[in-house]
Amino acid sequence: MVRTIVVQLIILLARRPELRSRPDKEPEPYANGIFRKFFLLLEENFRREHTVGFYAREMRRSPKTLTNLFGIYKYPSPSKLIQLRIIREVKRYVYYTDLSAKEIASELGFVSAAHFSRFFKLRAGVTFTTFRNPGPQ
Repeated sequence: MVRTIVVQLIILLARRPELRSRPDKEPEPYANGIFRKFFLLLEENFRREHTVGFYAREMRRSPKTLTNLFGIYKYPSPSKLIQLRIIREVKRYVYYTDLSAKEIASELGFVSAAHFSRFFKLRAGVTFTTFRNPGPQ
């Protein structure tokens, strides 16, 4: 009976978030390798793959494990990083090309221009047209 109580105590202590997070420490070399691999995969694949599941599979981890690891070291979530990278690429296209929203959506692997427009409005805070042609200020 004592053994069961000790096991339950260990499980409870292991689940406490303040014991798992390491906000004052630098990421361990193991974690640095995972972050580096994620960012390399992101740069190679963000035009085609927009889900955390893809990146987790490529790294042979579960999406939840990957998200939890990013959370432990106070990084933004992998899905947020994917979205930020896509938005940065959209802005680059707007500044340096004359491509339409539909063409940019196609370049970045969106199923439809409507899906792309909704994604952009939610993440950037303005519509694509307003962003491209801000008008007089």
